[in-house]
Amino acid sequence: MTKKTYIDFVAKDLEYSNVLANLTEHERVSKVANIAKAMMGRWKAFASALETNKPNIVRLSIHDSTGKGKLSMSLLPQAKGDIGLTPWHSVIAVELDGTFRTVHVSEVEDTHDLVYSNGRPSHYRARTDIFDWKVDGLDVTFEHIYPTGIFIRPATVSASKPVPSIRTIPMKKVRKLSQTFSPIVIRGFSESTDEELYLSKGHELGEVLTWTFGQILKVKDSGEKSSDANNVTSNEAMPMHFDGIFKFVDHTDPDTGEIKKVLTPPRYQYFTCISTAPKGDGFTLFANTRLFLRYLSAPWSQERLEKVTWDMVNDGFWSAKQVGLPLVVRHIETGAACLRWHQPWTKTKFSKYYVTIENDDQSLIDVINTLVYDYRLCLRFSWQVGDLLINDNVSMLHTRTAFTGDCNREMWRIHFD
Repeated sequence: MTKKTYIDFVAKDLEYSNVLANLTEHERVSKVANIAKAMMGRWKAFASALETNKPNIVRLSIHDSTGKGKLSMSLLPQAKGDIGLTPWHSVIAVELDGTFRTVHVSEVEDTHDLVYSNGRPSHYRARTDIFDWKVDGLDVTFEHIYPTGIFIRPATVSASKPVPSIRTIPMKKVRKLSQTFSPIVIRGFSESTDEELYLSKGHELGEVLTWTFGQILKVKDSGEKSSDANNVTSNEAMPMHFDGIFKFVDHTDPDTGEIKKVLTPPRYQYFTCISTAPKGDGFTLFANTRLFLRYLSAPWSQERLEKVTWDMVNDGFWSAKQVGLPLVVRHIETGAACLRWHQPWTKTKFSKYYVTIENDDQSLIDVINTLVYDYRLCLRFSWQVGDLLINDNVSMLHTRTAFTGDCNREMWRIHFD
């Protein structure tokens, strides 16, 4: 298998090389086979030298292997169990479902667009109109964030090309992007803190939800210390969660006529940053649940988690009890499996949350609470004044770190469906 792989790659690498020039087809095949054989000899010698001289080392490799002599690891997060191709034999392809692949250029040059960064070829991106903003009169750059998210910025700003306003942003395209690339951070546009315009652009995203406080929640430290106060408007750290775990609507069964309370959390979040905490403080964390399922390790699996339900009891401002909550739900647009979770939270002066797994081992709680903060799937986002941020509330979980109590950190938030 190794020899065949070497032959395939050597033939591709040397196809236009002088090494194979002026040779007959038989001579070319023979030459490639001999080069591959020599490469295998050097590879075997190298492995033997390491084993003899460095017997206690752990050898890492970007090639797939049995794990006997080395540990294989991927340079790029890909499908579970897929190591991917070596960098010198591949290009990076960004797919519409938010995944990244290493592929031969021939696989994508007709279906993907070549993206440049700083004037140099960077990667291939699946061809779609949601990345084409020039038709909307905007020249922007899209920068992928590790491990999840996209920065969208004006491409050029000058005296002849002033900073564009958020008025010009095609919000329907932003909504579509957020379903698989959340969070979408729109940075460097003007008028993003104009309250009336911010709300107006929210209505372009979808149906804006109205709560008891109205349509815009101004998230800042209210200074309230009572245990019955809302922890959202405090400077405390918060648990990892999805918004709307307490939002129920009446649903009438079409067959029985019975009215049931159905959990219907908002589909999206939409923020603007009015002022920030001091540098290195007041981060917002976003956990990508598709990547959570990618990095979930045995004995746990997506199939097992899809059968799990959990319940939660909480007191204080959010006093309620909920049972039969599914741990995995399906995204209504993409069909992707998504984790729906609220972290247990008791080290607080506000609402406390107690969680129980209803039909599986309680150790799952610690598994989830550890993995959702893993750097391979959790973005630690630092705000800048004027940032717009759109986040999918189904495929993503989020929280914030604590921040200095006397700072004026303030975000405005809108929910929309």
